[in-house]
Amino acid sequence: MRGRRSVLRRCTTYTCRMAPSFFGCLHAAPADRGARLNLPPCALLRALVVAALGLASTGCGEGRECTAVGCMDQLGVKLNTPTGAWTDGVYELAVRADDQLLVTCTLRIPQQLPDPPGQVVSMQCGKGVRFEIASQAQCQMGCDAVTCWQGCTPIPGKFEARLTVTGTPARLELAVLRNGQPLVTEEVEPAYQDVYPNGPECGGACRQATLAYTVE
Repeated sequence: MRGRRSVLRRCTTYTCRMAPSFFGCLHAAPADRGARLNLPPCALLRALVVAALGLASTGCGEGRECTAVGCMDQLGVKLNTPTGAWTDGVYELAVRADDQLLVTCTLRIPQQLPDPPGQVVSMQCGKGVRFEIASQAQCQMGCDAVTCWQGCTPIPGKFEARLTVTGTPARLELAVLRNGQPLVTEEVEPAYQDVYPNGPECGGACRQATLAYTVE
């Protein structure tokens, strides 16, 4: 028990996206599991963890509040480069869902990179398809006896992109080109999962899936 308690008293350095519409630092994997901050006891964090565990075991009829928070059926496609840096050029992203061409997005780099870093470049590429590119960031989380905090610093020259397709297409074809040369060509049948914003007991599920590809 003592070992578990000591973990909750410390906080970790994370690498994540700055974009608020992306999965944030709270859901990112630790950049270095051995790197920890020397902080005061995370009393509130311990309380939040205990509360979360308690909520997970209780349904709406047992005191859990079902809020109006909802979600949408959607398919997300994350695009990263091996180093986080994107080569200059004109990128085209062609998306075909269920044999129907939805849209082709065009991104010009470096002209359309987030400036200043920490901002999000977002464009509606067509009906039901949104494209975003944002800075990667180094984030730190911590708690003292009263509050918890999180701070993020953009990593210079490192970016991550995301396509979001509304709905649940059974099959997706994706092509990413730079200056007319293909970089990614994929055809996939996504595996969707039920997502419950308030927990299964409250209902209101939507179906979502996330794919990830590396742009060389």
